[in-house]
Amino acid sequence: MGIFDDLDQAEVFENSKYFQPGRYIVAIKACKFIQGGHKGDSFVVECTVKGAISEDPNAPQPGELAAQVWNASGDKKDIARNTWLGFLCKAYNVKQKDYTGEQWKHISAKVIDDNALGGTVLALECFMKKTKAGGDFTQHAWRGVPTAEQLAEFGI
Repeated sequence: MGIFDDLDQAEVFENSKYFQPGRYIVAIKACKFIQGGHKGDSFVVECTVKGAISEDPNAPQPGELAAQVWNASGDKKDIARNTWLGFLCKAYNVKQKDYTGEQWKHISAKVIDDNALGGTVLALECFMKKTKAGGDFTQHAWRGVPTAEQLAEFGI
């Protein structure tokens, strides 16, 4: 099999920016599940930044696209599933126990296949954590639908 044999199945991301430490107001562009990428399976949440408060010069600014990507392969599968469910709970302002496993599967399919969260505006806070190996890791804490006060703080 050559490198170009399955180009019709390739995924193209519209940007290469990632969230840096700071606070953001974002509109969800798309949520994707990529099978068999270069690091294995991954979840991707692509967003358009509406507001940003960050001291990091590399932080995405209003109008730019940015993404959260997390590995969902091998030993990362359980963490990825928990992260995905946490994201959905914040996006829909519900608790995990509000739905059964089958219902969460259906919701996930609607979000990924039908872009059910497209256009949804959410608050996001990112901060740097150290990994067990001593490396840097950007933690994403989805905060749900922003309040009027949060929007005003961002000038939105």
